Amino acid sequence: MKLDAWVDDYNNERLHQGKMCCFRIPMQTLREGREVWETKVGKLN
Repeated sequence: MKLDAWVDDYNNERLHQGKMCCFRIPMQTLREGREVWETKVGKLN
């Protein structure tokens, strides 16, 4: 499907310029944010 290909490209290939992405792909932003979150939450537990 064309939509599936577009979503894949949007999330895994295309660089984003938004405040949170800072010229990274969205999946990279998500993964890095999750690592930071797990580190911070791990310190609380």
